[in-house]
Parts: sequence; structure tokens; C-alpha cells
Amino acid sequence: MLREAVVVSRIGIRRRRRQLTARYVPFTNYDQDSVALHSGDRLALYSEGLVEAESETGEAFGDERLSALLESRRRYYLSYARDCTIHELELHSGGASRSDDKTLMLIEVG
Repeated sequence: MLREAVVVSRIGIRRRRRQLTARYVPFTNYDQDSVALHSGDRLALYSEGLVEAESETGEAFGDERLSALLESRRRYYLSYARDCTIHELELHSGGASRSDDKTLMLIEVG
């Protein structure tokens, strides 16, 4: 399950949507939502494992920290923003074992 989708515009975080399902289960009703994306907007999709990654002291990386990192890197090239974010996650985790997947997908609207 994807944890959240975040839209980062040129001026900052514009929209959040929590608990997205990335798989199909027959006979299940799903909520629908939409958001208008504009040229230059970035969409970040990520799994629970990314924000639940713990430091050596047990502190979770967290949604707020991730959002702040994405927002502060909104003017960087997309691949560099991703690499910086993953680097911060690894620094936070301190090489701790991975108990869950850590997925981050960044998409930029052209």
C-alpha cells in the first residue's frame, strides 16, 4: 500500500492524499479523488516503509520530515532531489536493518 501522495508545486506543498491502494482487490469499493496538476508540479508517491524507517533511537523518519525535504528540494533536478531524499533517509536510519520496503516515486509534470 502506498502511504501518501504529495503534490509539490513551485511555491510549496499543495495537496496531500493519504492511504492510497496500489493493488486491485475484486469486489472492493475504492475512494476516488482528483487534483489538477500544472507544468512544473511534482507528484511524490511513497510507501509506509519509507516514513516508518526508524533511527537507532527508534524515531520514525515521518511524513512531515519527508514533506519538508521534498519541499526544500523542489527547485533541484528531479533525480538529484530523489537522491538527496534517499541520502537523508539513510543518514536517519544509520544503516539499521530494513524491515519493510522503502519506495519513493517522484514524477514531474512537463
